Amino acid sequence: MILLFFGLTFSSEIKGIQHLIFFYFHGVAIITCLITALSYYERKTDSSALFFLLGTLGLLLSDLTAFAAVYLKADSFYYFSRIFYVSGLAGMVKFAFSFEPSPKPEAESISSAYLEQKSETAYHDH
Repeated sequence: MILLFFGLTFSSEIKGIQHLIFFYFHGVAIITCLITALSYYERKTDSSALFFLLGTLGLLLSDLTAFAAVYLKADSFYYFSRIFYVSGLAGMVKFAFSFEPSPKPEAESISSAYLEQKSETAYHDH
């Protein structure tokens, strides 16, 4: 709904069908990134997930304010775009350095489990 609103608002500035397709594709990509970041935050709920969410929001707001600056011809939005970009980049860097992968459970191979079971049965047979 919001994407359609922005499309109609900026329709006078959009020239050609390729530009219109790119505009809507970029909007869908922004919405997908936001949903992915929120989903990751809901699953992890730790500080690294928060930094990822804030970094993603900063980069998305940077894109939106840059679009507003270009299509509305409002130069003041460029300042907001740079501020959101730097804050988003800082959040992503903080996420990269605070990210700790989940510990993997030790998987026992089938061959070692088979050999162990075989040796136990051989021991009990004697």
